[in-house]
Amino acid sequence: MDKTRESSVTKGVIMKSDYMLIAARPDAAPADKQFTDAVMKRIINTKTSRSVFASLRRRGPVFIVLVVLLAIGALSSTAYAITYFWTRSHTAVTSSLDSDGRKTYSIKTEGCEPGNLTYEYKLKKGATLSDTDVQRLMSTYCEQQAVIQWAVQTWPNDSSTINHSIPGYVSHVAMTLVSNPLKNISMTRQSITTSEFLLQQSDNDQQTTKVESDTKILIDGQLSTIDKLDASKAVLLVTRQDIDQKNQDDCTAVSCSSDTLRDDTKLVALVQLSYPLEYYYGFKDLVLSRPCTHNAIDFCPLSTDNIIVFWRNGAGDYINSAKWKETSGVIQSIGRDKITIQTRAGRIVTVHTDANTVNGFNARPTSNNGFQVAVGDTLNISYLSFQDQVLADDIPFVNLMQLELVIESQAQHQKY
Repeated sequence: MDKTRESSVTKGVIMKSDYMLIAARPDAAPADKQFTDAVMKRIINTKTSRSVFASLRRRGPVFIVLVVLLAIGALSSTAYAITYFWTRSHTAVTSSLDSDGRKTYSIKTEGCEPGNLTYEYKLKKGATLSDTDVQRLMSTYCEQQAVIQWAVQTWPNDSSTINHSIPGYVSHVAMTLVSNPLKNISMTRQSITTSEFLLQQSDNDQQTTKVESDTKILIDGQLSTIDKLDASKAVLLVTRQDIDQKNQDDCTAVSCSSDTLRDDTKLVALVQLSYPLEYYYGFKDLVLSRPCTHNAIDFCPLSTDNIIVFWRNGAGDYINSAKWKETSGVIQSIGRDKITIQTRAGRIVTVHTDANTVNGFNARPTSNNGFQVAVGDTLNISYLSFQDQVLADDIPFVNLMQLELVIESQAQHQKY
C-alpha cells in the first residue's frame, strides 16, 4: 500500500469565533452535539435538506466552520489591491499582569475581522510565550483570516438549490474548505504532501493532495508557481467540494431520504503562509477572552476545552436574537437552586437554577473528565433578556440558556 493517503479532501478548522471554538471541541467533551446543533440552527436560516446536512455533520466539525465562513464572507468585504489578493492587516499588542500574576495581552486588530475588535489573551499556567511570540501569533491569526475571507468570496458556498420534499429532486451543495496550517512535507508539480503534525508518528499522519493545472499558487498574497514554494513555511489548502444528492421516490415534506450521486473535491488554491508550522501552535498556550455577546462591560473567556454544565433544549433557536446575552465571572457561592458570580467589572450576578443543575453535574464526574463545579471557578452564562439596554443582575431560571465551566486544559486537568 502507498505510504501516503491519496486525498484531495483537507482536514482542519480555522479559529474564527467562539462558536467555532466550541464546534471544534474534542469528541470527548460531553455536550458537543447539543451545542453544534445549536450553532447549525443559528447559521442556517433557510429550510435545508435533512439528508444532506445530516451527511455533512457526520463528516466532522470543519463543515460547520464552512457555513460560519459563508456568514463571515457575507458580512465583510475584502479590498483587492492591484497585486495582492487580500488586504494587509494590523495588530497592536499590549501586556499587563492580572491579579494572579499571569500575563494578559490586550489585542487590537484591524483588517482581519469584520470590524475593529479588541480581544484579550491570558497565558495559561506554565506557558513560556514571550511578548514577541504573542505579537507574531496575532499576525499569523490575521493572515489566516485574510485567506479565509478571500477564499469564500472567490468561491462562494452555495446551498440554494436544496429541497427535501420533492421526490426525485436533485440538490446541489458547493462548499469551500480551508485547512488548518499544514507542514509542507514534499511537493511536485502534480501534488503536495502535507501534515498537520509537527512530528509525524506514522505515515498516516500525512496526506497527499493533487495539484490541478488551474490550482492557484499564492505566496505573500500574490500569484506564484509551485516551484517557488519554501518547504520550511506552513501552507493552507483551499478546496472546493461539490455534492449532488437525489431525493428518494417516497419523499414527502415530513420525511425524506436521499442518495449521493456525486461528491467531488478539488484543490483550488495552495497558499504559503509567512512562518513555519510551529509558529501556528502557540494559541494552545493562550486563553482567549472577548466582549460577551450584547454585553460590552464583561469579557467571556473561551476555550475549546470548556465544558457545558447546563444547556436548555431549544436554546439554539435564540442564539441569533438580540435578546441573547452573555456574562462571565468567578463563582462566589453555590446554593441548592442558585449561583452567585462576580464579573470582572465587579458586578454581582445571581443565577437561578433548578435543584439538579450543579448537583447533577457534580454527581457524574466520570462523564465530565473528572471536573466538578466549585466556588472559585469561572462560569460563562448565556441567558435571554427582554430589556435590551439592561444587564441582568438576577437571572431567573426560565431565562437561563447555558452554563459553561471554563477549562484551560482537560488533558492537564487545569481549570481557568
